Amino acid sequence: MPADRARLHELAFYLIEQAFGGRAPELPPLDAARPEKFSPHPTDAVAFELSSHAQAAGTENEELGRLRRLYLRRAAESADRQFRPDAAMRAWLELAGLPCFDVAGAHLKAGDAAHLAGSTDEAGKLLTDAVAEFRARGDQRAEAVALVNIAGLCLRTGRIPEAQQAYAQARDTYRSLGDSQGAAEAQAGLADVLGYLGEVADAEREFHEALQVLENGPSRRNHTVALGNLAVLYQETGRLEEAEKLFKQTLQVYRETGERRSEGLALMNMANVCQLTERFDEAEQYYNLALEAHRAVGNRRAVGMTLGNRATMQRATHDPALTEAAHLDAIACYREVGDRVLEGMALGNAADLYLQLDRLDDAEACIHEALRVDRSVGNRRSEAVVLGALAQLEIRRGRYAQAQEAAARALELHVAVANGYGRAVALCRQAIAMALQDLEEAHTPWQTGIALARETGGPTLVHQLQQELQTTFGRSGRQPPWPPATDGSE
Repeated sequence: MPADRARLHELAFYLIEQAFGGRAPELPPLDAARPEKFSPHPTDAVAFELSSHAQAAGTENEELGRLRRLYLRRAAESADRQFRPDAAMRAWLELAGLPCFDVAGAHLKAGDAAHLAGSTDEAGKLLTDAVAEFRARGDQRAEAVALVNIAGLCLRTGRIPEAQQAYAQARDTYRSLGDSQGAAEAQAGLADVLGYLGEVADAEREFHEALQVLENGPSRRNHTVALGNLAVLYQETGRLEEAEKLFKQTLQVYRETGERRSEGLALMNMANVCQLTERFDEAEQYYNLALEAHRAVGNRRAVGMTLGNRATMQRATHDPALTEAAHLDAIACYREVGDRVLEGMALGNAADLYLQLDRLDDAEACIHEALRVDRSVGNRRSEAVVLGALAQLEIRRGRYAQAQEAAARALELHVAVANGYGRAVALCRQAIAMALQDLEEAHTPWQTGIALARETGGPTLVHQLQQELQTTFGRSGRQPPWPPATDGSE
């Protein structure tokens, strides 16, 4: 009989609760702006089960209804802490449908969990609902929190104008409330957007202004996140020593605070810097530690990033053909989690691999798909790199005028986003394409490019570009027009 089953579930509820240390303490109300630290309890291990028994015991019992909300909330909080975003999202959504619960707060938490789980469409819908619900009840501070989270999601999925708008709206809301820390967090997000758009000077200014405020605030994490994003900007603009210094700082903080997810990202960033400075053994160690951390917390997006970056390094240190699977895995991972920005970059990396393997048709397909994705999300930095690959492809196809045009377009974008390393490569490829057409003026961009390569990439980049010159002319059965430099001059 239904009544008998309900009583059995009620009995099971109390027996399980007693076996795991008794009644868990009540949790404070959700506060998006000032969340309180969650205190674990032994019943958290069976919180989902307890909430299910309370539900099955009947909806007319108000006390069991309250206990269902208590244990479902504890289950959701525990899933968040244990890096189980899918389970957390389900719990928060169930809570949102219960009476006497903060629907807006539950939608905000569910949206954050969906983002971490890679369900970007669901995350966008839930966070948008949270903003509307906070706005409807006049909770401006919580609305600003949700706007910052929406902005981060938009940035990761390539919706740059929406990200910029949401960060700006959150910053202005925080300022109107006199919340300098919140405003600085949103300002740091805006700086990240500006760096992505290639507005480097403005991005640095915004980062430094935000960091001055965050450094003296209560949230060590907000300051560390902004510091790490500034380090990425330094790395992308060739200031590797400054980048490594900041990455080391962020890694130390995340290890001290036990933030495993962020620690994994910091480890990956350290690996990237080691790779760029040709400390390949050290880079491999950091990549392996990063993968271990990403997998422990279920960060599929970061797994894809790390696999792709490591595969790029291994093209230079191992058999390139063995890295194809890793490149394709990275692309598949980004598509799974809806990260269009990283998908475009990964397609460009795959194109480079196929050029190296002389699989020109595969390279061409990846190049055109990468350009389509990069342009759709406004990633000019990645577009410039892919245009450089297109110049290489056109040279290999014998279409030298088209190669010159692609290199010229790449150069324009590298200048716009302040990528000196990329400028050097584009200038030299432009010069090679011009020389293959027997254009006398080709020597000028070659000299300029090699000089810039020494400044931004050192002897390694100079050697790579000279090797590219030698190989390209060797394929066409011609002697290179310029001898390799041996004394620092051309």
